[in-house]
Amino acid sequence: MSDNYEFEKSQIPQGTNYETPYVSSNYNYVPDINGGVYQSNGLSLVTFDLTSIYNSQSLIDPAKCFITLPIVLASALVTDTTNASLLAPVANYGWSYAGLKSGYWNLLHQADITINGKIIEQTQPFLNIYTGVKMMSEMSQDDLRSFGASIGLGSALDNWQSLKMNPYGNQTATTAAASYPPNSTALAINYLLGGNGITNNLPFYFSQTADMGDQPTPGLQYSNTYNNGFYSRLATVVDTSVAQATNGQNGLFGTDGTSNKSVNNIMTATQLVNEFKNYFTILNTNYSVSYYTATIRMMDIFNSFKNLPLCKRLDGTLRIYVNTGAVGTFIQTVGNAGQMITAQSSNTFTGTCPLIQSCFGQTPYGSTCKGIVSGIGIQKAPICNLFGGVNLSSSGASHPMPSCRFYYPQIVVKPELLIPYIENNRAKKVCYTSWLFNQYNGITSGSTFSNLIQSGIKACRGVWIIPFQSGTTNGLVNSAVLTAQLTPFSQYISPLDSSPATNGPFSIINLQVTLGGTNVLNNVLSYSFENFLEQTSMYEKLCGADLGLSNGLISQVMWENAFRFYYIDCSRSTLSDLLTTKQLNISFQNNTNCSVDYLFFIEKFSELVIDVESGQVSSHQ
Repeated sequence: MSDNYEFEKSQIPQGTNYETPYVSSNYNYVPDINGGVYQSNGLSLVTFDLTSIYNSQSLIDPAKCFITLPIVLASALVTDTTNASLLAPVANYGWSYAGLKSGYWNLLHQADITINGKIIEQTQPFLNIYTGVKMMSEMSQDDLRSFGASIGLGSALDNWQSLKMNPYGNQTATTAAASYPPNSTALAINYLLGGNGITNNLPFYFSQTADMGDQPTPGLQYSNTYNNGFYSRLATVVDTSVAQATNGQNGLFGTDGTSNKSVNNIMTATQLVNEFKNYFTILNTNYSVSYYTATIRMMDIFNSFKNLPLCKRLDGTLRIYVNTGAVGTFIQTVGNAGQMITAQSSNTFTGTCPLIQSCFGQTPYGSTCKGIVSGIGIQKAPICNLFGGVNLSSSGASHPMPSCRFYYPQIVVKPELLIPYIENNRAKKVCYTSWLFNQYNGITSGSTFSNLIQSGIKACRGVWIIPFQSGTTNGLVNSAVLTAQLTPFSQYISPLDSSPATNGPFSIINLQVTLGGTNVLNNVLSYSFENFLEQTSMYEKLCGADLGLSNGLISQVMWENAFRFYYIDCSRSTLSDLLTTKQLNISFQNNTNCSVDYLFFIEKFSELVIDVESGQVSSHQ
């Protein structure tokens, strides 16, 4: 292959006029039309009017468009969960109380785009989960290291070794250990490490040497591990709340704190604001506040934006629904050990909870701290009423960016290239992948699932099956541990878990997909990682199977333990079959010891015809 590459490369014409077809390329932005008004709880609708994006002398590249969201993450500690008695954060600790889940796209629940009155991408729930599994399949390790932090992934994925399940059956009244970490087999089993249900919220380990999240000493398997992926995201938020030079920090950002005023930090908090860098501060004494400027690429959430051509106008309307809200978590202490317990009843998020509350395994307050409330809002801290009156908006937090923004590049093409480009693309056909959603909950252990997933689908590309611990059982709490009546919750709405970026080892066997009465698979599959590789070998890959290489961040050990995403390729078909409307049925057996909720993302090919001169869409299917 290298010989062929070198030979083809030598035949490519070269010259100054071939270096770039562009005269200039500069980014501009349009703000949303919400006027600074955003909902504080549930799904907050943000609307962008893109009809004003036009310049007769330049083109727009939809593949390079992105949106920025001014996100405020606020937390407050309480000494009483019934009367909202606030507790000031311990110095130097507040920055790590809570952070965001992996990928800024988890801030979105759903979105749609309309061009010339035609719905190009329709509203479907759990856009964030679909985007997450797609990105894990597309990205390379170099991508993660280069721009992972820019899109909210951090420098590492969530650690599968630190994923824990604290089942209802193991809970007792003496669950909390007298010391942290638990040092006996019984305590290790019973201790609610990180909280109730499935958890992965320990960003660093308090009593061991840093080891990139791996197990540092011999003992019970996967003990003393922590989520270094979560830490890598927390570390992107600069703590400006303390005098750095007097507290052992790096002295690069924030307040200096020395008596020698000639010694200054490199950047003050004000200067950080000027470039919209993520930073942390403490407001009104009791509120820990982190400001994020979340960047979400349009090509990641909409495949149509990735494939749309350069055009002079993008005459459309973009609507996004942002996961906002607040959640309260109880903290119980025995000695200096804390166990965390949360519930659906103290959670105002309706889609995915996009934040993680860090494990309070070793509380700096002893038995003083009884709970933590954390929330996410757009531009301002969310309004809420939890634990007897905790309202995070009382922090007065306000993001320096006043509104959400849609950024787009305006490109001036060389005149000798622009004219033929326009003439040849007045009716440019675009093919892209859109998707539909379905969900089935509470499939019990060992039972067989067989259902019609989607009726009347045409040009089916493939199906993603994403399992999660059932919302009917995840997070159940024994009344001997906490007398309050707490309801269980879906795994992806937990503030104590890295879900939906991770789920768990939820096994599927006897899998078969039937499209239009014809089996897609020759034989039913006891789905393994080898099957995953086979089915995704050409999925949005840069290299594909030609060289025996492909991109993707999911290794076998990760897939088997915490990234169980199932994919079936349905695209291999004759053209007549692709254009025929069919029914999609799926059957399998739940090969786990618990009830599972299954999310189905059904991909299909869509087409449109666009005029690159006017931006008009003449047909769409």
